[in-house]
Amino acid sequence: MQKTIKTIIRKIRVFLDGFTHTFQTDPYFVVLVIFAISIAFVSWIFSEYINTIITIILIVNLIAFEAFNTAIEKICDLIDSNHNDKIKIIKDISAFAVGIVLITLILFLIYELFPIISLLAL
Repeated sequence: MQKTIKTIIRKIRVFLDGFTHTFQTDPYFVVLVIFAISIAFVSWIFSEYINTIITIILIVNLIAFEAFNTAIEKICDLIDSNHNDKIKIIKDISAFAVGIVLITLILFLIYELFPIISLLAL
């Protein structure tokens, strides 16, 4: 039991170290987190409960994909820091995965916020 608690504490510490490193070294990640908190707050105020949950799930997925993208880019830079066409393809595919989640989030937000924006425009 005590070993399990130590393992959980160690994993939480590793999680926090990864978050801190990503937050300190990736300016896009900082903007993304601020954007995510803002969108979640707006969704919570103006939307139905289920739409807020979906928005939060999409935002968390976007943050997770961005963290994976950052990790993949760092691994690629360790392998070869010079321009390499094969590594560029790997980085492009990783960025594409982030883009898919981002586009999904944007489309859902348009669907979710369009009625609200329509009411405010009147």
